[in-house]
Amino acid sequence: MSAMLVHAAGESSRGGLPPETRAVALSAEDWQLTFVAQKLEIAKIAYHRIEEDGELLAIGIVPARGSALKKIKKATSSLPLIR
Repeated sequence: MSAMLVHAAGESSRGGLPPETRAVALSAEDWQLTFVAQKLEIAKIAYHRIEEDGELLAIGIVPARGSALKKIKKATSSLPLIR
């Protein structure tokens, strides 16, 4: 259900997404989110921080292909899939 929610949000975005874009929802503790954000910054992967009152609540990673996709998988591989 979480992945469908993310997918629906992407479909409703103004820029539109290519039809082959996939949505994935992963679970993370607070400290893991910070660690993943750091990994993405080091790898120069575009992402959006979702914060409230200065607290990092979620990360939205910009769709990618090729070597960037491999870097994303490496940065997020320790996080479990939400089912």
